[in-house]
Amino acid sequence: MASLLLEVVRSFSNLYFPNTWQLALGVFLLLVVLFRPGGIGSL
Repeated sequence: MASLLLEVVRSFSNLYFPNTWQLALGVFLLLVVLFRPGGIGSL
């Protein structure tokens, strides 16, 4: 489930921010680490 969520975020960020999709994915992962106690696997 977590890998599917990461792929969806990567696809949408690549679509809307083609030059900076890595930054958008990094911000998403940072927010998950900060605000989800169990990490992305707990989703």
